[in-house]
Amino acid sequence: MLLCINPDEPKAQGSIDTAHTFTERMRIKGISKNDAKRKAYESVEALRDGLLLVRLKTNAKKLAAYRIAYLRATTDKVRKQMEDLIKSTIKKRDINNREIVKTFKRSFHFCRVAFFIDTSTATLMDGRLKILIVDTTLIPKVTFNPIQEFYLIAEFGLADADSYDSKSIAKNGKGAAKPQPDPNAKGLVVRDPDMIQMPRPFPYFAREEIGFTGKSKERMVIRLNLDLYKLHGKAMNLK
Repeated sequence: MLLCINPDEPKAQGSIDTAHTFTERMRIKGISKNDAKRKAYESVEALRDGLLLVRLKTNAKKLAAYRIAYLRATTDKVRKQMEDLIKSTIKKRDINNREIVKTFKRSFHFCRVAFFIDTSTATLMDGRLKILIVDTTLIPKVTFNPIQEFYLIAEFGLADADSYDSKSIAKNGKGAAKPQPDPNAKGLVVRDPDMIQMPRPFPYFAREEIGFTGKSKERMVIRLNLDLYKLHGKAMNLK
């Protein structure tokens, strides 16, 4: 497994659709279960030679609010409280992100893995050429061209209701699914390049009931790794 990738590496050959293309088609109303299964098989085959991008949280909005409160504080006591909150938030964030990187390095082997910070999400979704990739130092290392690489996105957080379930999704004027967050569904979620949750039967969600401890996160990564291998095995058996 590679923490950082070389954008000049040769890409997987074949006629597989890009992630953007097949997920857009899957949002069309009335898609059959067989079609969804076929696309899940195609995507897991492409991911085997592609890249899983793991999104790391920056807590940017929370930190910005603390910094504004610090600047507006009228007493030394309040300024000290905000300063302590800023320092503790950054410390907890960095410890958590390093833990996530190390966990994937130890326990995920299905495909190559790289990491990026959530403030680069808009750049990635807009299809611009480069985003930042980070490793265990949490320092930007290399650039990545999303157009030339098949990739999916994983993150620890809340899962949506099944984005491709016609009974639960909401549609906008263009027919794209609007995610329906489930406040009770915390886990490791896999999304497409548009940040839309992957559809069944793709293993888009690994859940751990006991919470987001280090051991729990590792179990979720192991579960996702195993489920991807299982789906890939089924896809290969059909050939």
